[in-house]
Amino acid sequence: MIFKWSINPLVATSKAAAVLRKLFRGITEFKDVLGDEPWDPNRAYFKIQRSGLQGLGNSMIDRGVESSLFYTKSLSMIEIGASSGEHLDFVNDLSLIKRYVALDLFPRVTNPALSFQLETLIPIEFVQGDAEKLPFSDNEFDVALSMCVLAHVNNPETVLQELRRVTRGGGQIAIGMPCDPGMINRLIKGLVTYRVMRRNGVENPKLSYERDHRNAIGNLIELTRHVFYEDKLRISYRPFRLRSWNLNLFCVIKVDIKK
Repeated sequence: MIFKWSINPLVATSKAAAVLRKLFRGITEFKDVLGDEPWDPNRAYFKIQRSGLQGLGNSMIDRGVESSLFYTKSLSMIEIGASSGEHLDFVNDLSLIKRYVALDLFPRVTNPALSFQLETLIPIEFVQGDAEKLPFSDNEFDVALSMCVLAHVNNPETVLQELRRVTRGGGQIAIGMPCDPGMINRLIKGLVTYRVMRRNGVENPKLSYERDHRNAIGNLIELTRHVFYEDKLRISYRPFRLRSWNLNLFCVIKVDIKK
């Protein structure tokens, strides 16, 4: 049997090379994210997530989530784990948003200046709340977003159920997740992330990450399939597009809620 490529291998190789160039450029930037500053867990974690190599990866997740969405006028949206609204930097047309709820256990903390700036641009509400018990009515939102949140929560299935509950029939849910503990994900952590954390005072970076990222990507994907079994669900892997979380950095799950 002759194997047939679903995509042009030359194009795939070229795209992979471009991604790798960005990754290695990110490594150089990432090594000096914190400099000689003392290790502050809250500030340092956010700075690592939005700088250098790690920042590149998270930006790819933001863009992947946005590319999966279909925007119409006057959308009511909720984002869980929204911090200070950093994801909104990746939205192409803020004028299409009539309401944006940025929910977090500690909203505004990561970048207060950004959160206040966003309040002058769009109708945004920063809400302190728990994603496992969203303080909103059923069918209240057109779009629900989650960026790199499910790996951290105690009960991811409950969070997924809550996202479905507050999203109206015909609405959209987009979930971006790192492919942790995939091989490529672990390779980058071993080469770069753990070294930076250790250099800045974390004695056991791997243990710290394991405690914080308690839910594995494979389990989360299966839970998502279960919760949204009545809905239209699509899973896309990036940046290499191979259908394996071991061979990619992140995945985006797009759900179109049944009407």
